[in-house]
Amino acid sequence: MYVSEQIVKMGILEKLSTNEQIIISKSPFIIGRVSEGIVPDYCLESKMVSRLHLKIYQRKCSEETIFEVRDEHSLNGTWVNGERIKNDETVQIKDGDELRIVNEKFIFHIVKEIR
Repeated sequence: MYVSEQIVKMGILEKLSTNEQIIISKSPFIIGRVSEGIVPDYCLESKMVSRLHLKIYQRKCSEETIFEVRDEHSLNGTWVNGERIKNDETVQIKDGDELRIVNEKFIFHIVKEIR
């Protein structure tokens, strides 16, 4: 019997202040603050974080899996590699990129998993 192996790419955010590993488990993956009926996939407690701060998307482009981040009109912005991205702007993120949300820094990692 022939068994086919499939390589799956998974996104992980490493929160630098705590070394926490956050698995990007779905697309879109929402980061924000819990408030009146809004429960993001990953919560940051700071009141400077918007309820719906950003979304991370994973999508297939030909044979490649790409990840993108989109700022959702956050008041205090989303930063990728030291550059603030505009509201509603979608930016591709790659392995090793730094994301900053208010005063929290994250490193984005792409992990390959064989299934």
